[in-house]
Amino acid sequence: WTAQIGGPTWSATGTVTVSRLSNNFIGLGGSGYAGTTPYSLVLGIGNATGPGTHSFNLAACGDGSSLVIGGTTGGWGTAFTGGSGSVTITLLTANRVVGIFSGIAVPGSGGATGNLTIASGRFDITY
Repeated sequence: WTAQIGGPTWSATGTVTVSRLSNNFIGLGGSGYAGTTPYSLVLGIGNATGPGTHSFNLAACGDGSSLVIGGTTGGWGTAFTGGSGSVTITLLTANRVVGIFSGIAVPGSGGATGNLTIASGRFDITY
């Protein structure tokens, strides 16, 4: 599970958490570094029934999909006002999810400042 966060590449290290609920909601969680900056990412995908694109724009009738990023100074999210982006599932089986994501996460908590641009996000997780 990788993405570029503000330029440097972030990669999940250690255990990646996956939750797949009976209401077709998938949650992915992982921690790692973008360069020397630590971040934890939580990616939620609503109405995940198969391949398709899910908007992070909750205000425009999104399906609850969002990306939340926690750092040592605070948190950012795509679901906050001004956030944007999407996640596309390219493969979904009973025990595997593959896709891409990108977006803009805006400050939402703590001392977080400035938007974070998330680009080239990819995941291929068997659970």
